[in-house]
Amino acid sequence: MSPAESRTVERLYQRLRIRISAGIDRLLSGPYWKLKALFGVLAISLFRAVPNYDALGTFFFAAKWRDAQVKFDHPLIDTSRTFPAGSHESNLTFRLTVPMLAHVFHLHQAGLLIFFACVGIVLLYLVLKVAFTLSASKRVALFVCLSTACTWPGEAAFHELRGGYYDALALCLLLAALATSSSLLTGTFLFLAAWTDERALIASSFVFLLYAYKDAGIRRFLAGKPAAVVVAIAAYLGTRAYLASSHSYLHAASGVGLSVLSQQTNVIPLAIWTGLGGSWILVVLGLLALFLKKRYLAAATFSAALVGMIVASLAVADVTRSMAYCLPAVFVALAALNSSEGVKQIEKLAAISGVISFLVPTYYLEGNAGLWWLYPLPIQIVRWLLPTAMLHWF
Repeated sequence: MSPAESRTVERLYQRLRIRISAGIDRLLSGPYWKLKALFGVLAISLFRAVPNYDALGTFFFAAKWRDAQVKFDHPLIDTSRTFPAGSHESNLTFRLTVPMLAHVFHLHQAGLLIFFACVGIVLLYLVLKVAFTLSASKRVALFVCLSTACTWPGEAAFHELRGGYYDALALCLLLAALATSSSLLTGTFLFLAAWTDERALIASSFVFLLYAYKDAGIRRFLAGKPAAVVVAIAAYLGTRAYLASSHSYLHAASGVGLSVLSQQTNVIPLAIWTGLGGSWILVVLGLLALFLKKRYLAAATFSAALVGMIVASLAVADVTRSMAYCLPAVFVALAALNSSEGVKQIEKLAAISGVISFLVPTYYLEGNAGLWWLYPLPIQIVRWLLPTAMLHWF
């Protein structure tokens, strides 16, 4: 490339960069910037990965919703006795939040899909809110939200069309625990999240870490939100033990363990990536920031929480949806970066993570069973039109 051509490309790049920056500034201007950013991110997310509602007409999805309806009709039923060992449905005994809601409000497939879509919108709004609170930067909030929306934690509410899968609500409750200023509500949201899916119990460790090091001395573990996290976990374990005893529930957890992990070691790198996508950049750099600031206890506990969540996720077949529970770790990392880096630097890191998540297609990995690409809208339109075109052709 000649010097003249190089200068031309550089000028075009600078113009494009200025226009994108000006567009972001317009999007983030005004008192309703969060709503504008939310719906902008939502539009981008659904364009690059549109839900495949055609799948609801298949036998597999119909069977999933039929089995889930059993739990909706009888929320306290012991599914480990009702469904075959090793099936997803056999593990739903202690996931009560959604079945209770469905039972009380008489929600079925359509009602629950609408409910989860609303949950997905709330989840992305909470990502914006928490990211802005921690960084005091609208751009950081926007890019963290974009990165979340373009990976499974933000896509689950719209793309998880199988009955009996409640991760979107559990993640939303975890973020609500981060967003509220009330310790009572923090504990309540975490308690409900654990009753939505047990994975939230492990993910609550990130909520604890985010607030445990704000105060000095032993008080930081005995008061406020860290104490609320501990109380919520204890309350969940206590009520679960009571229900198990009073209803004679079996303590069977099928499809979980080191044997499962050993069978899918070949998918570990991709499995970890599908959980957070580009947001892993923030997590890794946030952990590094803790070490560089010599906050070794914080770094060690953050590392332990990450390792625990990752290993637990790899020890089940549905690794992507399990790895999504690392989402609160992004905000722990964001808080660590905010205490050591300038706002402009964090904005650059958040932008890089957001762009990577946007550019890399979203995949759903289920152990060795398969890898599914979430189709963007143009591809989905072609898939919808192709059978019709072929019918007319023949």
